Amino acid sequence: MNDESSAGHGPAGQAAPARWWRGAHPHRPRGREVSLTPLVRVLAVVVVVLVVVGPTVRIAVEAVQGDAALPLAWLDEAKRQTDLDGEANLPATFSAVLLALVGVALLALAGVRRARGERARPVVVLAAVAGYLGLDEATELHESLALVAEHLHATLGLHNFAWLVPGVLVAAAGGVVVLRLARALPRRLRLRLMGAGAVYLFGALVMEYVTSFFLVDLPGTAELTAPQPVSYILLNAVEEGAEMLGALLALAAVLAELRLRVVDGGVAVVGVSQSVTAGAVRHSGGLGGDPSLGRTAAVDASPGGVVTVSEHRQGHLHGGEGER
Repeated sequence: MNDESSAGHGPAGQAAPARWWRGAHPHRPRGREVSLTPLVRVLAVVVVVLVVVGPTVRIAVEAVQGDAALPLAWLDEAKRQTDLDGEANLPATFSAVLLALVGVALLALAGVRRARGERARPVVVLAAVAGYLGLDEATELHESLALVAEHLHATLGLHNFAWLVPGVLVAAAGGVVVLRLARALPRRLRLRLMGAGAVYLFGALVMEYVTSFFLVDLPGTAELTAPQPVSYILLNAVEEGAEMLGALLALAAVLAELRLRVVDGGVAVVGVSQSVTAGAVRHSGGLGGDPSLGRTAAVDASPGGVVTVSEHRQGHLHGGEGER
């Protein structure tokens, strides 16, 4: 039996199971690597558009709110959909999706680290933190902390921003945990994520506190629809823009550690070549290991669409090409 036959079958003549993560194979063609960072540039354009359009539309609509000759219902809807201070609209949804993308990218990085034999659990926890922040952005969970502040009589006169008091304590405790987890990451990634977190917290806590002094405080939810001073609207744009920027910087930091490797019939998520090679040297004692450590999938004609590729098939995707 030749090597090709024996490599693809087990002892009972059955096909070998597909592997989610590729192992070492010194002669496997590496394929073409594609950077994921261009996605960040596209998302950055969206951030700029939202941060500029949101306050512009709100200021313009509130300036003409008493003019019955205008289609006020349409203008109010445009204001609601673009308002950076609103809920369940375009900016809020985009922010939630952006944080979810950070979580997904961190999970992909965790998979790459696990394949290298490096610690993946800290990265998984960071992915969970990003996912929670995305959920909070979509559902305003942090507003519930105001109940804690009111129960402890610790609102500090902030009223509708009372959640900031316990929020600072929660953020401080969470920050300590995240910093301890980040120690397991490469220095460049650790510093970039710390910088992104600082920008995000600047918007979520510092600018939120500053903005609270310019809000026309109205009972209940009236403040959500009532006109507000231009100073409040602009400061709110800085606040929300800082949060989006922090999430975007975190996504850029993680995607800089990943690549898409395109081979015939499949795509693999892999680490950057330098860090993968270093990991192979540390864990195998030499450079003979394969730097391709991502999960490979191949397009299938079946309704499932995407299936994993076996070790044997991965080794012959290029029709027996030799070592490059």
